[in-house]
Amino acid sequence: MKILYLILLYNGEINGGHTYRMATAKALKNLIGYENLDIVLSELDTSDWGCNVVMRMKSYSSGKEKLRNLLEGNITQRSNKDIDEIVNLINKNQYDIVLFGSSETGKLVSEVKRRCNVKTMTWYHDIVADVIERKKKTEFNLKMLPIWNTEKKAEGTDARLTDVPIVLHRRDADLLQKYWGRKTDVFIPIALEDKFVPYDYSAESEKNEKLQLLFVGAYNWSVNVEAAKWFCENVMSKLNDYAVQFNIAGFQMENLLKDGWVGQYKNVKVLGTVDDLAETYKKADVVVEPILTGSGMKVKTAEALMHGKEVIGTQEALVGYDELSDKVCETAEDFISTIIRYSTNRPARFVPLNRLAYEENYSIKGIENKLRYAISKAEK
Repeated sequence: MKILYLILLYNGEINGGHTYRMATAKALKNLIGYENLDIVLSELDTSDWGCNVVMRMKSYSSGKEKLRNLLEGNITQRSNKDIDEIVNLINKNQYDIVLFGSSETGKLVSEVKRRCNVKTMTWYHDIVADVIERKKKTEFNLKMLPIWNTEKKAEGTDARLTDVPIVLHRRDADLLQKYWGRKTDVFIPIALEDKFVPYDYSAESEKNEKLQLLFVGAYNWSVNVEAAKWFCENVMSKLNDYAVQFNIAGFQMENLLKDGWVGQYKNVKVLGTVDDLAETYKKADVVVEPILTGSGMKVKTAEALMHGKEVIGTQEALVGYDELSDKVCETAEDFISTIIRYSTNRPARFVPLNRLAYEENYSIKGIENKLRYAISKAEK
């Protein structure tokens, strides 16, 4: 069994999607062995994947190149030359399965199915068609319309041709069927490499210490800034009379201080980029996930479970995490009442059941059986 894993769409940022694709590669390597897994990356990706990188694809930055790719019937980050190189690689190395790392495969999957004798699996990290339809309603941009329509069409081609579509959870399976009429029973959630450092969690915070809330997210992802601001305006502003502190951490989150609006909240502290995220999680009583919009699964929720933290969040933040279904806060009032309850009945800083949920479902080991099932489906 030899697999080629294509991770082509990458903009140079180490983000959640990049992190769990790396975890997926490690799970595949555990299943089939280093010598049986090859990967293709973007030229921008210099991370150590611990796998055999057989090719790096060009990243297109100029408008002229992107337009050419669109006119060739491809998404902006793929050319006909790229497709020919991948097809030649597949035929040369005689892979059994090609795993596409995203669903906008379009002309690529079409040419692979036409010119290669290989089975294909596609990882739907969200349903692009649904994301684009929401963008058209909330952030319509005439210049982006050709790009969006091409990406949507590319996903539709994949849904029609790929042998095994892989989705994160039931919501995305329903959306896949809604937009493309394709059913799937292969559910593989996101996974993260274990970065938890065991510590003496029996030493609880002192009773007179403020309840420490923590939100982790990168500043360059607008939904995180939207979430932090909404939480401050609608939740923390109502908790001034309680011993509660809201801590905001994450890559470049210190930029919130420059934005100006944080300073009015005396119970909010911006930690920004931190050197040791594990230590930041260790000091938190509750991780809050007030994400209002998005798609797929939220990597930071899995990260909180990895650290064994108590978690509360919106439906969007916790979608796909069935073990947290009773931790959903639908409204600001839900967050407020839950936090007040926690302030008088302090939760443990380490929740063994949440750590166990990570180990069983969202760790590299946790997704191996699910990957094994996907491979068996492709082999039929």
